[in-house]
Amino acid sequence: MLIFIIISLFVLGFHNIIVYVLRRKDRSPLYFGIFCLLYSINTWVSSSYISAIFPHLSWLLLRKIDIITIMLSIPSFILFMHTFFPDEKNRLIQKGGQILTLLFILPAAVFSDDRLDRVFQFFYPVILMTTLYCIFIGIRAVRHRRSDAKSILLGISILSLAGINDILWALGIAHTAVFMPLATFVFTGIYSWLLSKRFANAFAGSERLAKELLENQRLRDEMEHRIQQEQHLYQTQRRLTGLLHTINDPLCAVNDIGTIEFCNRAFEELSGLSLVQLAGKPIDHYIDRNNKNYGITTVPLELEDDDLSVLLFKMTDTRSTENNAAVNLIEELNKNRKRIRSLETLLVNANPDMMRNNIHLSHDLEMIDTALEQMRQLLSPDLDLRQKKILGSKLITLTIQYWTECTGKTKADLARESGLWAIYINPDGWERTQTLDRYLSDKTFPKIPRWQKIIKTANFVLIRCLHASPLRIQLEKTLQELLLLS
Repeated sequence: MLIFIIISLFVLGFHNIIVYVLRRKDRSPLYFGIFCLLYSINTWVSSSYISAIFPHLSWLLLRKIDIITIMLSIPSFILFMHTFFPDEKNRLIQKGGQILTLLFILPAAVFSDDRLDRVFQFFYPVILMTTLYCIFIGIRAVRHRRSDAKSILLGISILSLAGINDILWALGIAHTAVFMPLATFVFTGIYSWLLSKRFANAFAGSERLAKELLENQRLRDEMEHRIQQEQHLYQTQRRLTGLLHTINDPLCAVNDIGTIEFCNRAFEELSGLSLVQLAGKPIDHYIDRNNKNYGITTVPLELEDDDLSVLLFKMTDTRSTENNAAVNLIEELNKNRKRIRSLETLLVNANPDMMRNNIHLSHDLEMIDTALEQMRQLLSPDLDLRQKKILGSKLITLTIQYWTECTGKTKADLARESGLWAIYINPDGWERTQTLDRYLSDKTFPKIPRWQKIIKTANFVLIRCLHASPLRIQLEKTLQELLLLS
């Protein structure tokens, strides 16, 4: 039994020291490992096993090792308690215990025979005071609801009873046996269980954090996707609304549940409200569709992501031609969209053999591309490049201002965290963003601007900064204006 305890304390001592080496943030395993090693050596040298292995060792040397290991265990256990319950420690008692131990170790290493035993007997009060102090720390930890305090207090109580018993046994007062090695082994088992539980909780916590990080990343990706969808819908709405403004009769588009998606100026005049006030509201709240005076004509409009119904209001007979023209325009849009979708399906399913077997296909595709480009230029002519650069410079400036307002960080931090712009560091440590700085003024704006990088920078800030402010409103508006021109 005794040799099992010696080996167990020795192995557990090294195990705890290795735990500390692998994770230096918590020193309690280090001090407890030293405590286990000291008591393992103490139990070994005070038993008959060492004499069997080393018969020529002097009894005085073994006695000195026995006493010194007990003395060294006192400050090591105090340090263990202080690191396990750092909020309950008393630095004065810690330093005092270390000084007292040193004062007793020096004569114990020099003296021999009766004087050695007398020095050790004088050390008994130190052991008793350390025992009471550790019990006091355990009770305070339990009262303050520290983690694992009750288990440690139970282990300390077992150690304390065994230590008092051994002192009384050494003085010849108690006629029992030495229980300190067994009590140390029991306490080691309790601490090992607590240490395993802490590692299990830490591992479970790391798994939970990993899941939360994945969920946060998913939510961030979803937010970015929704913002892009919102920008796309807003851009489509602006373009389609601009087209509908050319129609003189009131006109609006509703979705499948009857809420208004967009309308033209004539419909705004009819309802007395702006598109901002009407969007997303049921049309029946503002217009009686059963009113025959309106002469409502309903035409389906197929968009890329949604199917809408366009309501045309024939207010007078004199505008019947315009009304019919609007209907024809929408029908043509639907037909052209269907043709483009069919062409898209054919091109997706196309393969190199089809291209080789149809020598005129490449030429036809080039003609289609040329025609589409001409239509784009006719329907949405490019504005002056200088005006677009002024808008891009304004967008970057608003992005940096809103970033600083929300985070308190600099444009160098924005460049670093977004990963979109280069940072140059001077020999004096000053960080420069000279590439980003060129976009801050239309005079230094690059001749070949990177428009996508400008848009990505604005989106990066809008996604990560959710503070509502006038700057955000200006930034979103400017971004939409630039997207419409892109």
